[in-house]
Amino acid sequence: EFLIIKAMGEPVKSSNFSYKLWSDSKELADKSLNHNFVKQIGDATLSSDTFRIYIVQDAYFLQAFAKAYAYALVRSPDNEGIIEFHKLIGSVLDELKMHKNYSAAWGIDLDEALKKIGALSGTKAYISFLDKVSSSSESNPATILSAMAPCMRLYSYLGNQLNLSYPKLDDGKPDTPFREWIETYSSKDFESAAKKVEDLLDKYSCE
Repeated sequence: EFLIIKAMGEPVKSSNFSYKLWSDSKELADKSLNHNFVKQIGDATLSSDTFRIYIVQDAYFLQAFAKAYAYALVRSPDNEGIIEFHKLIGSVLDELKMHKNYSAAWGIDLDEALKKIGALSGTKAYISFLDKVSSSSESNPATILSAMAPCMRLYSYLGNQLNLSYPKLDDGKPDTPFREWIETYSSKDFESAAKKVEDLLDKYSCE
């Protein structure tokens, strides 16, 4: 099992609602960290075929996230929300563009793959849940973000823990084919996006 480095990828302890969501799900986050799929990304033993399947499924996930942010923007009660959700939609669309280039490096035509390969059961369950929450006439930014913040935080947590457990080699040689994935989700930019979602959740859950 991983030697978990405290605080890396975790939110700052507080009385905020976003931290309660994290603390309530921390045990599940650690189980995710020790799942074979995640461990094999770290030690570079994950099969290429398995990772290619994941890439396509992750594209479905990103599309669902963009739509959920759009619903949150429409329901935003103030200008700050309109501005910030617009930025978040843009960041997801940029991530999808990078995802397409990343897919090409793995020999995947993402557009064709999305046409031929449907969402698998686990992917379908989450995006259906997210769509149900975000499209409901009773939803507001807080309820939508409650369904999104834990996922953003989990990815930051996994990326940071993997980066610590499997640091990049200094000799310039490729150390793992999954290095770009690890660096993406352990980056300051991704942590900033996760923190922004949590900040917005805390703001709107108090209103």
